[in-house]
Amino acid sequence: MKTVQEKNARQVAPSVLAGVSHSNADNFVSGLESVVQSHFRTVGEIVGTLHSRTIAEMAHQLNLARIAGRTVFTMGNGGSAATALHFANDLSMAIGKDGLGVNLRVVCLNGNMSLFSALANDIGYDQVFAWQLRSLVQEGDIVVGISASGNSPNCVQGLRCAKERKALTFGFLGFDGGIMKDLCDHYVHVSSFDYLVVEDVHLAIAHGLSYCLRAGNAEQATAAD
Repeated sequence: MKTVQEKNARQVAPSVLAGVSHSNADNFVSGLESVVQSHFRTVGEIVGTLHSRTIAEMAHQLNLARIAGRTVFTMGNGGSAATALHFANDLSMAIGKDGLGVNLRVVCLNGNMSLFSALANDIGYDQVFAWQLRSLVQEGDIVVGISASGNSPNCVQGLRCAKERKALTFGFLGFDGGIMKDLCDHYVHVSSFDYLVVEDVHLAIAHGLSYCLRAGNAEQATAAD
């Protein structure tokens, strides 16, 4: 009996591999399977090397910000922009099975494309985050910069602005950490120069932090009962 994966491979092969013989199609799909397995293996290995204590410390700071009514700002470009938006969603609206939400005020600085593109066009792409933060960020807030290279100019400027305003700065970084690692009070470094691997692990970090916030929220609610 064929597995679901094998059935799906058979369904995809005719459209993707039109004109390729049956045996060649099997070999090609097997090769693609090896690529997928290699990627998953690499991501899993890197996740296993992350400093969980650092992530826990970041979660603690996020929980303190929640209790104090502070705001968390997230920012990124490309795939990192998607992670920034996803992270903001999880922090502000994620509900656990116990019905307790994180209850944290979060703003994704790349979430409003009308404003984002206006700033990029009229002021400069490197200023799209800093310009917003000058109007929004306050002392004690948290600004999270997400960048595979650690050198995204607009994230760099955003973190500099955050530090000037005495906000706490976080980074999800890859490659060698780039300029941003020296601008972050706390950062998690993904030791890879592969964008796709770094971006996958960054999302895992975001989910880990979200789980921690749920746990912190639940513990506080239990203590209050």
